[in-house]
Amino acid sequence: MPVGETTAGEPTVIDTGSHTRRTAQHLVGAVAIAAFLAGIGMQSNAEVPRAAADAGATVEAAQVANGGRAAGRTQGINPGTDGQCTWGAAQKWFEASGSYPAMRGDAMAWRDSAIAAGWTVVDDAQARSIVVFPPGVAGAGSVGHVAWVDSVSPGSAGTVIHVTEMNNSQLGGVGVFNGRDVVQVPGMSYILLP
Repeated sequence: MPVGETTAGEPTVIDTGSHTRRTAQHLVGAVAIAAFLAGIGMQSNAEVPRAAADAGATVEAAQVANGGRAAGRTQGINPGTDGQCTWGAAQKWFEASGSYPAMRGDAMAWRDSAIAAGWTVVDDAQARSIVVFPPGVAGAGSVGHVAWVDSVSPGSAGTVIHVTEMNNSQLGGVGVFNGRDVVQVPGMSYILLP
């Protein structure tokens, strides 16, 4: 095929030896697509703040549609360390959703990691979430602890959460899932699965 000709749907490409240049028409199309994906379309700079506000409203609308639960970034592999509480909590998340949350760090870092990844994090107990225990709370060690929240119910001592967890040294240790009830106390936070 001569230089400059295309088949249906292919961009015109001119080979200049070690460099390949796309036609101006293809480049403008790529810029338009990138702008559309960024949510700004072909707007003037004066309209960009309005587009950002509209995108924020869209996120808020999605959270309302999901009961206030935003969908954050996911990844294809379990972010936890094999056999540890982080692995167990992420695995339970995967079983409920088909994806792993994009989290990093020890258990006590998961709250901030979830916020950075776009997930909704709250201080009130909710089922279908990962609870983050700070160090010293409910038996958590120096790096904190995380567990999957199966259910939440009222109890005589306060709100009771039933969790499925891994690596509780009192209930099986490394690599072992177990369930237990925990009374919610200040400092615990919940990463919500939409």
